Amino acid sequence: MATIQKISGVLANTGPASYTAPHSQVESGAIYDYLRIEGNDGRERYLEKVIVPSYLDVTLAPGLEGDFYIALITTPKLLGSRQLCCLFATSTGGQLRQAIRQSARCATDGNGIEAFKLLVLGTLLLPAFGYGMLFWLLALRLMLVKVPIVEMHQALGETP
Repeated sequence: MATIQKISGVLANTGPASYTAPHSQVESGAIYDYLRIEGNDGRERYLEKVIVPSYLDVTLAPGLEGDFYIALITTPKLLGSRQLCCLFATSTGGQLRQAIRQSARCATDGNGIEAFKLLVLGTLLLPAFGYGMLFWLLALRLMLVKVPIVEMHQALGETP
């Protein structure tokens, strides 16, 4: 599956959103449970766990027609990994609204703090038959999450 997707169509529905507080260290934005987009090709796209920066969140409403640019970001869990969708640009009515840097911060803020917590937990559990090493590996994987910023710029026809 491609890292970057461009979906042309109409935003049919948005699921419930949880908002990050503007005073927190995490970049302000929303995490929607889902977005449902009816594509121009007749297909319906259903995206789960979509990160939307506040700059783009104010424009999202059912019935919005245009191009939606989505980046797929893989983040680790204790066992396996999960995939998050990140809306980084919309093009409606000939106007392109992009928030690439803000999207990248929304997707990765808090990873350093979580990695530190896992390193401490791993250190405490190291004497217990080496189980702490599992937490160290997870912390390392969490610190190595890659956000495709160059590909995001290229999808919009820009140079980073």
